[in-house]
Amino acid sequence: MNVLKIALIGKTGCGKSATGNTILGRKEFESKASAKSITQSCSKAQYYVDGRSIAVVDTPGLYDSSLSNDEVSDEMMKCISVLAPGPHVFLLVIQIGRFTAEEKHAVEYIKKVFGKGAEKYIVILFTRGDDLEEEERPIEDYIKNAEPALKKLVADCGNRFHVFNNRQKERTQVKKLLQNIDHMVEENGGSFYTNEMLQDAEAKRKLGKRETAAIIGPLVRRHRENTTERSRTDSKCFFFPGWERPHFHINSLIGQIRAHAFSKRHYP
Repeated sequence: MNVLKIALIGKTGCGKSATGNTILGRKEFESKASAKSITQSCSKAQYYVDGRSIAVVDTPGLYDSSLSNDEVSDEMMKCISVLAPGPHVFLLVIQIGRFTAEEKHAVEYIKKVFGKGAEKYIVILFTRGDDLEEEERPIEDYIKNAEPALKKLVADCGNRFHVFNNRQKERTQVKKLLQNIDHMVEENGGSFYTNEMLQDAEAKRKLGKRETAAIIGPLVRRHRENTTERSRTDSKCFFFPGWERPHFHINSLIGQIRAHAFSKRHYP
């Protein structure tokens, strides 16, 4: 492999940009404490590390309040073309001791954006490793005693993880991370996540939306027709005033959707 290509993904404030700087051994990405994402669009930097060329792309923070989910997703997808033909690894950055509700669903979010096949390209990088150093506690022990959701996240990523102290100047931690990534790339047959994979994921996402619309559309139309008919009856009904009936109509619609989905699943 000529250039190792790394895409950084993580929640705002997790130490993503600082991690990019640590990997490259120089300050390429703006990094400071902030309630909103400092990185608003994909930013790429490339440098030689231990005699090999490393390209790193920093992406906007997941679930950032200053950007819509669609804007974040669009920027994340741009990292594929910025690292053309694609990244070897998605480095999912999570801060030690700060495992949030959003991060519990991080892998599902990545699969939603990049497709199910993306999970075999993910390595979890825990930041704030200095907190563990102060406790003289290995990262394996931290994960072993973590909440079930974090254990599941690590398992979903093939138990590929590493820990960083972004304040440390010593380069051993970077060498070990690159070794972990090289091992994963080897397991993937030397491949990287390509634009073709992204297009396939996008096509499946659009197909799913069309199938959902095809199922729900007729049910919604039927619901409207029933609502119109029932509203005529409601005006004559003493026991069910018109303002109460929408609740029953909605429950009826939900029941129809569930029944339809069940029949599609079990009787294709």
